[in-house]
Amino acid sequence: MVLLPVLIALYIGIYSLMVLAEIGDITGARRPKELSFDDMRQRELKRRNVIVPAMQGMVSGLIVSLSVSLMYGSLVGGEDEWMFWVGLVMFILGLIVLAGLLSRLHRDGVSRSLANNPFAIGAAASKYASEPQGSELSPDFLRDRLNRWKRVTARRSMNIWSDGESPRYLDAALAQDSAAKSKKWIYGPIRIYLAAIRAYPIRFIWPIVWSAVALIAWTVLGFHVIHGQDIVWYRLVLVTLVSYLVILAPATLYVILRGILARSWYRIYSQANIDASERLAAAVRVEQSVQEQNSARRRRDANLDAVLEHLEKCGSWNRHWMLKLGRAEFILVIRRG
Repeated sequence: MVLLPVLIALYIGIYSLMVLAEIGDITGARRPKELSFDDMRQRELKRRNVIVPAMQGMVSGLIVSLSVSLMYGSLVGGEDEWMFWVGLVMFILGLIVLAGLLSRLHRDGVSRSLANNPFAIGAAASKYASEPQGSELSPDFLRDRLNRWKRVTARRSMNIWSDGESPRYLDAALAQDSAAKSKKWIYGPIRIYLAAIRAYPIRFIWPIVWSAVALIAWTVLGFHVIHGQDIVWYRLVLVTLVSYLVILAPATLYVILRGILARSWYRIYSQANIDASERLAAAVRVEQSVQEQNSARRRRDANLDAVLEHLEKCGSWNRHWMLKLGRAEFILVIRRG
């Protein structure tokens, strides 16, 4: 019984720290800095080919170093035989990590994997609209990626990054709360969190479970303390209610803040989806214009080939030269005398 108050105090302290963390996340929830797609790509390449390999190299080097030390101690120092086998297993593990590192260096498809959120998709669409010939990603590919993102926007707003589409009721709860003219700072976030519990119970139900455990433990402790004592009933009720509120307050506040954070990110992502759709529409118009120009060029080239073929069959010319100035092309034909 002496341990119960300590555990309950620890429970309240942990939840208080989590509440402070959620407040920090809410204040930091804002749209990322606007970057061009080329800048995003360079950052991703630096992360893949410099930062991540450096960390993995440190880990694999540490594993190999420890394995060599163990095998050396077993073979030379006369240590236990099991140290040799442990060192050998660690050495093989280090080589596997190193091989995985080398296989990931300079891997292709950086641009395709980078276009996995509306910010990068919008930047890629802007690049295509300005440089259609130098863009790796087509508007059709970007449209498919944006549609995929829209189906998982609610999951990403709840900080769930695993594969799978968002449940409709979770998306509906976030959309309804985000579109409301007057924000409900208690009911709305709790409704969002309850929808998240319904969608992912194992991930989000634990605040309720631990609150129930804390209440039961506090009740047991209270009965043990007041057992055999003559206490006025209304004082007992008052103390019980106050103590219950103290226990439930941190968990309730955490649930509310978690819902507010999800709502903030949902609004940011929804606006980013709109912006990316507009940029993608501009890229589609540019693509159509490029296709029309290419089609006109192919028709012109086909007509020119037909004319030259006709002149060659008639034998009325000796040779011809093509002069191209910008987009204009000139054909010089020398006829027979």
